[in-house]
Amino acid sequence: MVKLRANLISAYLLRPASSGGVPLELLLLQRPDDYRFPGDWQAVHGHIEAGETAWTAVLRETAEETGLPVRRWWRLLPLESFYNPENDSIYQVPAFVGEVEPGAEPRISEEHQASRWCNLEEARSMFRWQTQQSSVDAIMASVDGWPQTGTGLMELDIEALERQLPKRSDTREAT
Repeated sequence: MVKLRANLISAYLLRPASSGGVPLELLLLQRPDDYRFPGDWQAVHGHIEAGETAWTAVLRETAEETGLPVRRWWRLLPLESFYNPENDSIYQVPAFVGEVEPGAEPRISEEHQASRWCNLEEARSMFRWQTQQSSVDAIMASVDGWPQTGTGLMELDIEALERQLPKRSDTREAT
């Protein structure tokens, strides 16, 4: 029987464009030729590790894959979903949108061989997967009056969420 999984996240990073005419640019990361999905352009993607929430996973994965500090976060209301025949699983993937400073440049990890900033329409055309294209469609519909956002994005208060996390107790014994 097909399994339902929810252990992945997606993060679409936007920056206000420094040139006139295009209000926002989306960061694309290219997979290396010797990795899964060689040469594909994508957003930040990653696994939710044990003990993480989806939103803490997106903070960690964004830092690991880009090194970019994000000044504002939203959750994208439509979930991404896809079927993987290799493990007979349907994935439900929470997607997030982050805003970085104008002119910000990523420090990419070994998971990617290149990066580039594109306007939203160009970025959409470079994504191979329909679920990524649908996420960009939802972003485009929600950022028409940027920096005000529409109904497809719900801003996250990361500080408030962090205060709600259970406190970790240090269980190591003194030596």
